[in-house]
Amino acid sequence: MCLLVLAWQAAPRYRLAVAANRDEYHERPAAALAKWPEPPGIIAGRDLRASGTWLGVDPERRFGVVTNFRELQPPRRGAPSRGELIPRYLAARTGPGAEPARAGEFFAALEAHAAHYAGFNLLLSDDESLWYGSNRATPFARPLTPGVYGLSNELLDTPWPKLQRVRRGFEAWLARAAGSPAELFELLNDRTRVED
Repeated sequence: MCLLVLAWQAAPRYRLAVAANRDEYHERPAAALAKWPEPPGIIAGRDLRASGTWLGVDPERRFGVVTNFRELQPPRRGAPSRGELIPRYLAARTGPGAEPARAGEFFAALEAHAAHYAGFNLLLSDDESLWYGSNRATPFARPLTPGVYGLSNELLDTPWPKLQRVRRGFEAWLARAAGSPAELFELLNDRTRVED
């Protein structure tokens, strides 16, 4: 289960704090976090099968993360890779000055094509806003208010037991004056079994 918790403008120490794991199929090859040569400026891991990513940032303080949506049927053959959404957003430019695209603008452009993808959740931020979208949600996308959020392979803040445990631990970590990043790795390493 992919899992992410984040605090958006909800902790004095951080504008955006994120703890996430990618729990993909173990046989799916991936490259570690690195600066990409193309599109320039992106810092992300890379899915070596489809050349996309699950989480990335850029120099303009934009951030994106995508998770698969848990569904019983396999993804449609020929569907575009959901991992292309993050590099597309981080490379997107608008207007005559080629300014970095805003999260809301990207979602507005994506909505007409979102049904072509297998189920996904997408969180995108720019220097002013954080947006959540899913091609399994109504409405398709919405801005989020400052707060702490949890995301897995279902809609945002779905109360799955593991997500709830990790979110509580993340909120406790945020409340401490100087939490160690190592504590977040331990938090994400929760292997408690729950009924499916």
